[in-house]
Amino acid sequence: MNAGWQRPNAGANRIFRLASWLIAAGCFYLVYMRIDDAAARDGLSAPQYLAHFFGAANWLAWLGLMAPYSFFFVLVDTNVTWRCIRWFNAPGLR
Repeated sequence: MNAGWQRPNAGANRIFRLASWLIAAGCFYLVYMRIDDAAARDGLSAPQYLAHFFGAANWLAWLGLMAPYSFFFVLVDTNVTWRCIRWFNAPGLR
């Protein structure tokens, strides 16, 4: 065991987890408030506004854009992951 390495304090770990959850909840609250404000400007509730927003989307164009992007990302990500595994863990692997 490394002499400089110490096991994290359980109390600090709980505080970090709580802080992470609070930050995430705060972000969701901010997004909801923005959606609610935009819905109020249109005279709708937030669920009605979201239903209208997603109902008006051009899903074929979105899929046409995102499918090739996702495929390209999988290829790049797989290549990078494979190179890192070979470089750090198994340089002789082909």
